[in-house]
Amino acid sequence: KEGAECLQFYRSADRGQNWTFVSELRVDPYNLSESSLMQLPDGRLLIYIREARSDFLPAVKAFSSDQGKTWDVHEMAFPMSSRISALRLRDGRDMVTYRSEIGRAALWAWVGDSEDATPYQPAGAHFNDRDTVGLKDNSLHIDNLL
Repeated sequence: KEGAECLQFYRSADRGQNWTFVSELRVDPYNLSESSLMQLPDGRLLIYIREARSDFLPAVKAFSSDQGKTWDVHEMAFPMSSRISALRLRDGRDMVTYRSEIGRAALWAWVGDSEDATPYQPAGAHFNDRDTVGLKDNSLHIDNLL
């Protein structure tokens, strides 16, 4: 749709001196903003992207098998509000940190398989309060109290 935010991809072959347009990623009805791009072990590109509006559409991820010329887009199982940062863990899963405004605004993290096709659904979370989450002994402790 006209006026919607999108992502544009450029490539440099000379360490940033010159740039060449590669593609544009526009997904209706999304306003795509703030993304984190990584290369998968098989050579594909993977990008995690937030939805810029505040009406809680889920975040999206997209895969490219042709160095960013075309993208295969999938909805995530939850929204991400901003400041997305993704990396591949040693065990092969992805960790994506982001700010979320479901409940109270805070830094959140998702750890999972990039190929996970879990559909969008209402989200639940542990809040950093004295009953559920705490940092101690250099570890994150989560207690599920019923």
